[in-house]
Amino acid sequence: MALCMNTFNMKINAGPRTRAAQLLLLCAILIGCQTSTELKPGPAQSNRTQQAELTEGVRLERPHANTSALVPRETSETPAGYSSLWERMRASLQLSPYYSHSAVLEQLPRYSENQRYFDLVTERASPILFWIVAEIERRGLPMELALLPMVESTFNPAAHSRRNAVGLWQFVAPTARSFGLQQDWWFDGRRDPRASTVAALDYLEVLNDQFDGDWLITLAAYNTGGGNVRRAFRRRGAEIGELDFWELPLAPETRSHVPRVLALAQIVLNPQDHGIELAKIANEEPLALVDVGSQIDLAQVAAMLDVDLETIRSLNPGYLQWATHPEQPQIVAVPKQMKNQFQNSLASLDRSRYVSWEHYRIRPGDTL
Repeated sequence: MALCMNTFNMKINAGPRTRAAQLLLLCAILIGCQTSTELKPGPAQSNRTQQAELTEGVRLERPHANTSALVPRETSETPAGYSSLWERMRASLQLSPYYSHSAVLEQLPRYSENQRYFDLVTERASPILFWIVAEIERRGLPMELALLPMVESTFNPAAHSRRNAVGLWQFVAPTARSFGLQQDWWFDGRRDPRASTVAALDYLEVLNDQFDGDWLITLAAYNTGGGNVRRAFRRRGAEIGELDFWELPLAPETRSHVPRVLALAQIVLNPQDHGIELAKIANEEPLALVDVGSQIDLAQVAAMLDVDLETIRSLNPGYLQWATHPEQPQIVAVPKQMKNQFQNSLASLDRSRYVSWEHYRIRPGDTL
């Protein structure tokens, strides 16, 4: 279906008066194309072994509805007394007793000798890090978790691994669905910073419950899968809780993954001791979330705010196409100082102009 819609350059108006006509048109296209209306399964969507590796041995005891992912909470929590977001984060780091472990010290040069890396991740993280920090604080979790996307994706919401993991938190498709992340032709919750953060923190909390509150083992399980961690305990003839992370026979990737998170935390705690300068991130929410209530062309949003389209797309990376979802989500993130301007523009614009679309009659000889 994605191929057909691209071929026709057809943009769908999701207004109630046109739904019936749209359905008829879509049926005609389906007959001609013989394709599915959903996103074509890639390796991550069809390979169930990856889901087994990640969630094997982990009891998903709490429900994971799509609601929180589709309508993410906008936070206004701004604790006073912090000169920057980095300072606020330092106050909630909980795993500092492990920072001096030899495995962590081995990873320090990887980051302490790379100022460009911190410049890059700070620039990428600045639109969303405040929200992640507030959500971690709200749940009472270690602030080191806010640094996990630095290792997983360098805070790139479009990051795509060889194993078809996607987004800031590097979810494979089956695990993402298990934690309520929507994935279709229009929207991929793995790429949406807020939706994926909710899912990732849910997943980390489940893993932490399963591994007796040990956060290092939790991070290891997030990387390699709960089943692999359980097998590591069994290979040592031990029960969960009898060994710490450093004693487990885990894959080299996982054995380096956890120390890298801790090495980053050590640098964030005392950047000057490691010759790193962290660009300031203000301790305030830079974005506002606006529910437009209908499908809207992202180019229309850009025009309303007099900014370039790439700016709007970069603030809304979960949308895969030219517009918001025809059903849900229809939330647009905009710079906070432009929220009133955007809402006023929406109020003055007829909803029929939220999206533009073209009719195309299928003719004999057309290549579908």
